[in-house]
Amino acid sequence: MSRPVRPLRERLAQAGIAVAGDDAADVADGQVIVRLDEQRVANFQRLGSGEESLADSEKRLRYRLRNGQVKFATNAFFFQEGHAERYESARYGRFRVNERGEPLLVALHDDDLELLGEVTR
Repeated sequence: MSRPVRPLRERLAQAGIAVAGDDAADVADGQVIVRLDEQRVANFQRLGSGEESLADSEKRLRYRLRNGQVKFATNAFFFQEGHAERYESARYGRFRVNERGEPLLVALHDDDLELLGEVTR
């Protein structure tokens, strides 16, 4: 459940979170509330306080602001050497989110939300 980060960064800026700074001291953590649409794609709704109750279709995501960049989870996705071409068309990520709102990237999807690569357990 993910949208490209740039539109979300713009929404955070509109909500009063500075995301354009280049200062190393530009460090902050917070939460956003997203609503899952019928395809389970997350869409920004509002900033979270950590105390508000959520609707069934909403999730709380923790973000970190580092050097003007909003970070939700790692920007790394590890795959077997020689398999990079399988993931070149990735546009969405599937995340598992814990009770603290911390996301873990578990899969990548293309523009049509088709799963890229094989998921094995």
